[in-house]
Amino acid sequence: ESSAEPIARAELFEVLRPELLALCEPHVLEHAKWMLPKDHGPEEVRVATQRLAAGRLLWCLANDGHACAAGKRGSEQAYAARSKWFPELTWPQRSGRQANLELARRYLGLCAPATPQDVAHFLGARVRDARAWLAELGDEVVPVACGGGPGGGGRGGLVALAADVDVLRAAAPDTWPLRLLPLWDTLLMTHADKSWIAPVAGEHKAIWKRAAMVCATVLVRGRVVATWKQKRRARWVDLEVQPLSGWRGEHLGGVEAEAEALAQHLGLPDARVRTQAIG
Repeated sequence: ESSAEPIARAELFEVLRPELLALCEPHVLEHAKWMLPKDHGPEEVRVATQRLAAGRLLWCLANDGHACAAGKRGSEQAYAARSKWFPELTWPQRSGRQANLELARRYLGLCAPATPQDVAHFLGARVRDARAWLAELGDEVVPVACGGGPGGGGRGGLVALAADVDVLRAAAPDTWPLRLLPLWDTLLMTHADKSWIAPVAGEHKAIWKRAAMVCATVLVRGRVVATWKQKRRARWVDLEVQPLSGWRGEHLGGVEAEAEALAQHLGLPDARVRTQAIG
């Protein structure tokens, strides 16, 4: 609070309390598959524990209105005291119950149709708590059916905000623009059930990888049809596209148009697209 200078997560390592580290280490070991390299040792466990503890500390500070995102420091996200960076910003004080209800309401406003499992997944909560929040929202929430997915308001059923039903019922557009989604795009992290955006379960590992990596993807009519990588050159940007089972030859033109837009965003005059073999 005494300084407006941003700090990176690693700069908090030296002030972490041993009690917090002791709480975080079992979680790191329990989820070693995602949080640690395959051949990890004590040093990797120590660093991963520090990163988790520092991240949790920042989450608590942000939740209480004391910390805010403050740009990047190198490749890392930086944080600063909110009171220094946004002194005019009011920070409403809510009880835990009020905050949870508002989070559930906002989640459905952005991500519905969704199930209680999806709400719990996105908010890092228990499914039983998510069900309780949705029940407490009462008439604000209604059961919906979406394509071949589960319908009704029972266990695991899809729900949405009643105020959004008419919009959700509206006919889909005749033409859907192909889109290049970046790494860790929120659309790929909102639901526990990934089948709506990637129907072939065997391809999930090509999109959601180890260590919480979420690949950059090509989206067509709400479905992932490929992943992509970019490499910036002196006068152009290279895009390498790895098709998945939903890829079709006619998608290439849309990717090239998106690549040109990306090049313009990067201040480059050209883009070049290369497509790998499927599989």
